[in-house]
Amino acid sequence: MNIGASLTIGEYLLPKILGEFKTEFPEIEVTLKIGSTPSILKQLKKDEIQIALVEGEVEGGEYKVNRFAEDEVVVVCSANHKWKDWEKVCIEQVMAEKIIWREENSGIRIVVEDILKNIQVFEQLKIYMEFGSTQAIKGVVEENLGISILSKLTLEKEIREGSLKALSIEGIDFKRNLWIVQKKEYITKGLVKEFRNYLFQRIGLD
Repeated sequence: MNIGASLTIGEYLLPKILGEFKTEFPEIEVTLKIGSTPSILKQLKKDEIQIALVEGEVEGGEYKVNRFAEDEVVVVCSANHKWKDWEKVCIEQVMAEKIIWREENSGIRIVVEDILKNIQVFEQLKIYMEFGSTQAIKGVVEENLGISILSKLTLEKEIREGSLKALSIEGIDFKRNLWIVQKKEYITKGLVKEFRNYLFQRIGLD
């Protein structure tokens, strides 16, 4: 069974879930392919994978699309930043900072930019550096060279260890849905159906 996942899901959410799945179903061979949302959907279209787990919105049409999890998007700063003792910031404060950003077509970047455009502050965004890796962004933010806006899923270790601080933005709901996408003909097929059911049971959303 071939599974495709966008970067945040593939690197931070799925490893533990797949480990547990393999423990329960050791006979099922699983291959995980990780990439940007557009690249994963291209693989789904070509039948290179049977399930796509992505962050960006996907139109239905030939696909069956279901929410399988929810993620919170947060502002993240260094443990040495002036905000280190705060729990919330306002959007004007965020726009005044140097932003360390993900590359174009990143699921998290698309979600955040859409929100900033909707509240008409996108033009104020000060992009200081761009990286194709969340890990690289976290390293730069830890050095207090700027702030970022990232998935909370990607920050659990650093928050626990105290090297990064996550803050919410006052008055803005930065939650986003994570999606399971399949071609309709694969939904009822044995191994794929087994994993799909396991995923919904494990996460607890419908």
